[in-house]
Amino acid sequence: MPEVARAAGVGIGTVYRRFPTRQTLARYLRHVGQVLCGDRRRFVDLAFADPRPRTDS
Repeated sequence: MPEVARAAGVGIGTVYRRFPTRQTLARYLRHVGQVLCGDRRRFVDLAFADPRPRTDS
């Protein structure tokens, strides 16, 4: 956790207040990763979507 605090530029107390255990921090990071991947996937889907309106035949 000291390395996390140092990399974030905050005090160790700040890290422990938000993330009391390593498991809490790991769960949060996993959640953030999933959110970012989901956002990226939506962006890619929109970027490659066919702009022509669909018509049912």
